[in-house]
Amino acid sequence: MPHVIERAANLFEEVSGGFQSGNGDKAINHPDGWLEAASPKELDEARVQFVPPAEVPEGMVAVSTRYARVDGTVTQLLELAPEPVAVPASVTPRQLRLALLGAGKLDQVEAFVTGGQAPPEAVISWEYATEFLRSDPMLGQFAAMLGMTDEEVDGLFIAAAQIQ
Repeated sequence: MPHVIERAANLFEEVSGGFQSGNGDKAINHPDGWLEAASPKELDEARVQFVPPAEVPEGMVAVSTRYARVDGTVTQLLELAPEPVAVPASVTPRQLRLALLGAGKLDQVEAFVTGGQAPPEAVISWEYATEFLRSDPMLGQFAAMLGMTDEEVDGLFIAAAQIQ
């Protein structure tokens, strides 16, 4: 639960534990636990107030926090970014093929595998694998053939994992 102190006009600092209010000769050191024990009057005298935390929408993460007066009320303002998506360690052959189809690359992979360009291990893996591992070096061969970067392959695996 964020508590903030107004250090100057519309300049807020989050406080917890022990902290100092006031400046110079009028500075007061507040020990750990003071915030929890202080009365509303003591909080007001120290220019400390509780600020309800802002909500973070689903799928987002807060990357920074600041406080400002909004319509006269001190408000927590968040800078948001999309939540990072983890690259799955593996996907099924069906998922990978459908993701490749969606990316317009399935025909190229099939031609590479059946056209005699792929090493025999890659052909066997393509035809008989029960899962495709993101860490498999064979994917590097396919990616190079398709002109895909590691980030694009990661995106393909993320897209494949979304297919039910």
